[in-house]
Amino acid sequence: MSNNLCEEANIGVDPWCVSVDTANNRWRKAFTKKSQNIIPTTTDLVDEVWKSRPPSEMNPVLVHPLEFDGRSVSKKLTNLRAKLKQESVRVTADSAFLYVDKKKVSSETSEYFKGLGVEVKEYTDVISDVALLASEQLFSSFSSKSEATKDMEIDSDQTDRLC
Repeated sequence: MSNNLCEEANIGVDPWCVSVDTANNRWRKAFTKKSQNIIPTTTDLVDEVWKSRPPSEMNPVLVHPLEFDGRSVSKKLTNLRAKLKQESVRVTADSAFLYVDKKKVSSETSEYFKGLGVEVKEYTDVISDVALLASEQLFSSFSSKSEATKDMEIDSDQTDRLC
């Protein structure tokens, strides 16, 4: 891609569609050679062009019965936390966040998640929550700030790695 662009070109990238790894590790190295810059976009460029785009589907969030996977949500969260810790990612011990259009979550499903320590948040909250996480100010509504600070396991040598 870099070879098809002029020197010092600016390349707009939708951060919702390209992983940090791809942008930072693969593209940035290639673009830097020709003084090209990656610039994150703040608008959905597809929406700008596709004016008749149909709205997103509003299918409800469903809780699948245990027989689909054989593992409970609690067990899945425990396994996920263990894998994330191996990668030196910030992990909460007793709470989790589910980012979704809350209109898709029934009160029954929300209560189910709440009972598991999973806080249902609006999908768009992930933007501000990542900033709060980076500044160590993201707390679950299930614990006080002092408990949440203890709850968050942070490897100080790896604080630049967020997931």
